[in-house]
Amino acid sequence: MTFLELLNDEREAGRKEGIEQIARNMLEQNMPVKDIMVCTGLTQEQIQALKM
Repeated sequence: MTFLELLNDEREAGRKEGIEQIARNMLEQNMPVKDIMVCTGLTQEQIQALKM
C-alpha cells in the first residue's frame, strides 16, 4: 500500500467517524431517524446500530 492510499484510507475512516458522531448527537437530541438519514446519508440500519 502506498502512502497516498494509506492517507486516503485514513481520511475516509475519519470522515465516517465524524458522520457517525453527528448521527449520535442527533439521536441524543431525539431527532427522528428519517431526518438523521437525510442529513447524514446513513441507512436506518446504520443508525440503529449506533443506538447500541
